[in-house]
Amino acid sequence: MFLQRNISLLASAAPYSFEYLAVAGGGGTGGNGLNGGGSGGGGAGGYYTATSSVLDIGTTITVTIGQGGTAGASTYTSHKGGDGGNTIVTHVKGGTLTCTGGGGGASGESATTGATGGSGGGGAKGGSGGSASGFTGEQVTAGGSGAANAGGGGGGAGQAGSNASTGGSPAGIVGAAGGDGLSSSITGTATYYAGGGAGGGYAQVHYQGYPNPITVPQGGQGGGGDSGTSYSSYQPNPENGAPNTGGGGGGTDFWNNANTGTTGGSGVVIFKIANANYSGTVTGSPAVDTSSVSGYTILKFTGSGSYTV
Repeated sequence: MFLQRNISLLASAAPYSFEYLAVAGGGGTGGNGLNGGGSGGGGAGGYYTATSSVLDIGTTITVTIGQGGTAGASTYTSHKGGDGGNTIVTHVKGGTLTCTGGGGGASGESATTGATGGSGGGGAKGGSGGSASGFTGEQVTAGGSGAANAGGGGGGAGQAGSNASTGGSPAGIVGAAGGDGLSSSITGTATYYAGGGAGGGYAQVHYQGYPNPITVPQGGQGGGGDSGTSYSSYQPNPENGAPNTGGGGGGTDFWNNANTGTTGGSGVVIFKIANANYSGTVTGSPAVDTSSVSGYTILKFTGSGSYTV
């Protein structure tokens, strides 16, 4: 009886591993002044999912969530969107995991390149898209190139940002789509994360069908922001990247007005832990879900915190 009870206690304290998903913050987009064109879409934050290394009981895993990149100013000088913040998780992947924040989208004020990031930001006014920069296994792609007056799409985790078309009249005025992110079912429901933001255009409604407007350039699946049109009846304002998805911000459209850019979406970290192993020791108030996946506890960190194994 004594031996059996102690074997049970030892078994409950055995090291274990668990599934996790980490996404960094998405990039913001640049603004434009009165000489501008559409800005490039923000790049998505880096996306990574795996099963943790086997961890000893008592190990504390700390989580830092990357914030979305800031919006560029509406001035005559070129202001790219801010890069997204890195998401950091300790004691996984054999050490510390750092997912790379998405690159900021280029300003529509001049021919500029989108910023390099987890996924790259879109270029503007003929500038190239930002390149992807991540570690082996991190899902990242490049941003798309801008056209004469329009922005390229930001890269998503699963698809590069599209290049803005150089055709049309006037030439190169339609913003490009952001790249799609990737779907994960770690929470029990298939959900996309890390979509790239759409590139902005130049008076897209005015030149392409008012009052029967074109479709607004779309952000990628996974929180990427759509572009705007500058017209009150047709989604005038571009969208920010969705919070806690790592999505990039949508690019601004230009039509005789100066525009501030958009912000990227913040990142997220999710743990999927067998109920038999879950310790219940957390900080930072993550969402705790014990019902969506049978036999598992889901921890969703949308802000910094920790979990003790």
